[in-house]
Amino acid sequence: MSLRLTKYLLLLPLTISLFGINLVAQEIEEVIVTSTKKAASVQDLALSVQALTSTDMVEAQITETEDMAELIPGFIQSPGIGSGTNVGIRGLIGTAVGANTTASVQSHINGLQVNSSVFTTIGFFDSSQIEILSGPQGTLFGRNATGGIINVTTTAPEHNFEGSMKFDIGQGNQTRMTYAQNFDLTDKLAARIAVQSYEKDGQIYNLHTGNNIDDRSTEDYRISLNYAINDTTEIDFIHQSHSADDNRSHFTANRCERDVFYGCLPWEEGQLNAPGYTSGSVDGLFGILAQTNNGYDEYANSIYPSSIDEINRDFDPHTKQTFDLTQIILTKQFDNFELKVKASTSDRDYLRTGDVDGSVASEGFTSAVINAIMNGGVNTAVVTAALTDPTNVAAITAGVVTAAEVQAGAQAAYDAAALAGGTATIPFFDNDNNQFTMPLGLPCMDSVGEWSGSYECSDVVETTDQVEINLVSDFDGPVNFVAGLFAWESNNHNTFYTQTPSYNVLRSFDLHPMSNYFAVGNGSLPELQGQGYGGLGFFNEFVGWASSGFTETFDVANPFADGGSGFTCAELLAGGQNPLGTCDALLLDDGSFTQYLATVEALAPNTFKRTLPMQLGGLIQDNPVIQESVAFYANVFYDISDDTRLTFGYRVNEDKYDDYSINALGDGTNPDYVYSPVYDLYTFAGTVEASDAAFRTKGSDTAETFKLAIQHNLNDDMMVYASMSTGNKPGGSTPDQYGNPSVFAPETVDSFELGLRSILMDGRLLMNLTAFSMEFKDAHTSQVVGSAAITNSLDYTHNGLEGQMKFFVTEATSIDFNFLALDSTIDEGESLFNPLNPNGATDILDIYVIGASDYDENGVVIAGSDTARWIAALQDQYAATGGMSQDLLVPQPTTGALSNCAVAAAAGMDSLGLCATAGFIGGTAASYAALLTANPAAGGLLPFLMFALTDAGIIANYQGRNLSAGRWVADSDTFAGLPLPWLAADYLVPLGGTRTPFTSELDYNIAVNHSMAVMSGMLDLKLTYSHKGDSNGDLFESPLTYTPDQDYLDLYGNWTPNDGDYYVGFYIKNLEDSRNLAGSRTTSEMVGGPANLYFTQPRTAGLTFGLNF
Repeated sequence: MSLRLTKYLLLLPLTISLFGINLVAQEIEEVIVTSTKKAASVQDLALSVQALTSTDMVEAQITETEDMAELIPGFIQSPGIGSGTNVGIRGLIGTAVGANTTASVQSHINGLQVNSSVFTTIGFFDSSQIEILSGPQGTLFGRNATGGIINVTTTAPEHNFEGSMKFDIGQGNQTRMTYAQNFDLTDKLAARIAVQSYEKDGQIYNLHTGNNIDDRSTEDYRISLNYAINDTTEIDFIHQSHSADDNRSHFTANRCERDVFYGCLPWEEGQLNAPGYTSGSVDGLFGILAQTNNGYDEYANSIYPSSIDEINRDFDPHTKQTFDLTQIILTKQFDNFELKVKASTSDRDYLRTGDVDGSVASEGFTSAVINAIMNGGVNTAVVTAALTDPTNVAAITAGVVTAAEVQAGAQAAYDAAALAGGTATIPFFDNDNNQFTMPLGLPCMDSVGEWSGSYECSDVVETTDQVEINLVSDFDGPVNFVAGLFAWESNNHNTFYTQTPSYNVLRSFDLHPMSNYFAVGNGSLPELQGQGYGGLGFFNEFVGWASSGFTETFDVANPFADGGSGFTCAELLAGGQNPLGTCDALLLDDGSFTQYLATVEALAPNTFKRTLPMQLGGLIQDNPVIQESVAFYANVFYDISDDTRLTFGYRVNEDKYDDYSINALGDGTNPDYVYSPVYDLYTFAGTVEASDAAFRTKGSDTAETFKLAIQHNLNDDMMVYASMSTGNKPGGSTPDQYGNPSVFAPETVDSFELGLRSILMDGRLLMNLTAFSMEFKDAHTSQVVGSAAITNSLDYTHNGLEGQMKFFVTEATSIDFNFLALDSTIDEGESLFNPLNPNGATDILDIYVIGASDYDENGVVIAGSDTARWIAALQDQYAATGGMSQDLLVPQPTTGALSNCAVAAAAGMDSLGLCATAGFIGGTAASYAALLTANPAAGGLLPFLMFALTDAGIIANYQGRNLSAGRWVADSDTFAGLPLPWLAADYLVPLGGTRTPFTSELDYNIAVNHSMAVMSGMLDLKLTYSHKGDSNGDLFESPLTYTPDQDYLDLYGNWTPNDGDYYVGFYIKNLEDSRNLAGSRTTSEMVGGPANLYFTQPRTAGLTFGLNF
């Protein structure tokens, strides 16, 4: 027990003595729950149930799920990837993300399922009770759940005009106003209206925008009607609406140990609010292609705030959400039965925007092409000015100097000025002085803005309909039952964007400021602006041409020159089967860039003229899915005797999904994409039929689950039980990084419980204990791989002991103690690949960028260059490991200087003499490096490849993709013709014995409650100490995602006059202002792999006033 807790508990004896408390015991109050379909005391149920009454919620200021996360051991609330927020109980939280996944813990309002992400934001206003049922609950509830159920019961209307108003005023301009009132409309019709408004300023300051973020601005209302059709039949109508429009953060910070190769070192905790290094991200690749980044560190001088209450980001986050829920409940009483028919429909519209990179770039954008054009213009101007200067003209005319000498002198003056970084009269443009931003319109944004950083948007539209029919018996005999029929359908369309200016510029050449130099009538450079050019292919060709100083010429081969289908070219031409009308070998010979573009466009339209729609200005994950579930379930109760009951539960359900999902990064990563100037998900592959074949998956799963429990009353105050139950969560599909559907199997669980329910010491002590063991098979766990969040299936075991205790020290003073002790570990034999650290390295020794520039004019590697060091490291690796020299062979090049074996042998690059027989050349690290840099297949890749020597071998980074040997082969389409078999082997991380993500080994809280008479009323005080154990948000237990222990002290007070007409209260949450890290998640290697963090709220004090009327 911590010293802080001990210090506060030592005040208890003093408090009792000061107030002269009467040591007469107060008996434990009975808590009735209804989530089991039959009203029953918590103490009489053979399952783990916790209940919070409306009084509990008022006393502990529980207004939303975030408050429960601090006060209930094992309760977890964690932001997910994209739009989701995950909720967990008993330390169990499902981390699977995507529209076609199912939460492990299901959230309910009035017994009907609602989206968990909505549930975490709408709060508990005007609710009568919250019930938490742990473990599989498929035999009790319509929507199956492997981890448990949270059910909120809203306050029902009554036949009176009573009501209440509540006002909360707290720090940070926090105001919460709630109004609720009954209306007795007729003798059969009662109504209730409840309204809530919540506002709070954010406490996190954005240095760049000057605004505070993470505020709250929500509005809710609920209308409830109860109509008694007759003495045995009633119908309830409930409509609830929620809206939010604020700048709350999904994550409030990030951290990264910046590294030029990885982006962020995967084995270091990192620096708060530091972004990943651009060269280790896919933005670096597109930055070079789009000429917005010349390979420099755009965050070199950025500000990384060290305070958890400060960020430095390009723009403030923005969240908008509306949610409407309508429920109809028909209840019919028979002599021995109750029939209840429940139906609901809900609509959710969610939009969230945020900054991806976590920082404002200090260097802005720059372009080698723009700089070259401008410097060339200055150079020309300097030389022209010297040749036309009257003094020089006179000297040339007089024969004092020659024009060539004047020109050489002017050129020397320019070269000296350029070497000095420019002078007052001769400017020189480079990364430091020629930077720009870009005005871009992006999805989800209201207007065009000046962009220099990255951006993400999550857009969700969801409709859910469900019907549940329950029949509950009430026989006098030993047998009773609860039975249900359930039908549920969700239509969810989830679209997620990640965009940067580099991505966006690739959509269209005209979007880039560079295009202005290629405008119509520019007078020097080709006219490319306004011609419709865009896409990855165009920019790749453009950058290569620009790198040659705009002098490169182009050949285009005639695809019909060699004939085809068994016919010669002449025969095809004669038969009208050669649409080009020529058999010349080349359609273009040493043509200009514009001629090359036109020739290729004529052969293959939209190869270069492909202005892309806005949606493809970066990463898009577009995933509409329809999920359906139908089920029959029942619990049968058999009273063996007055003290012993047997429960048997059964469920059979069928789950179906119809999933349509794409994952694309611009127009370059999804092989099924067919160009269209307009984005249409359902014709993304060209036609509806082709798109269905590529992106649509359907699946179904039929499952049976069971429950068997026996309970026995040892006496009137003590019951023990044992239970065994199974659970099932349906499988589904999520798109992988290549856009292919990744199907995952159903998740199952076998759960075992032993429980004690007791009220001891003449009613003064409540002690409920539950020991459990839950064995999960194919549990759904999310992992970010490349540009996709995929769902893996893992087996793990979740063992624990939980307890709820309450002890009345005196009639006026009680102590609550709740705890959860867990041993939750992944089963032996489980392993996964870690894309952030593909070869399991723990240290990086050197980094290399190899290329032709590392060779001198004689073809000799320059000493000390990246290529020279890489050759030595590669040779050392093979000497140390006994690697085969054949691994240093590459296929014979078919074009270029090394076009045949004779040339290769003459160059000393066939050391093994295998050229003539095997068709391979190389054999040593030096010859291999020379071949690699000369190989045409490598020409387009090497500028974007880095290699690193780690303590676990050599790996590659293709601008954000960490590549070991296996991943290189898997991406053979991208890296064809460039074999690198010497890369380090893929490392599957053994996960057996690893603690499951987000679980702590011990959570507990202790509350001291005291009531005393003050000023003709009663003052109730509560001091709560909560402890949450350490955890990790990552399967691989990365230091980046480690969350230390958390401790909180909260103080609450309420004074109510004897007539109960009103109350006045206060609260101080987080009394010691402990700003704990509440959780973290890893991100994609493609953005460098920083961790996203979220912290607990600061100390918040406030006053409450409630009026009952």
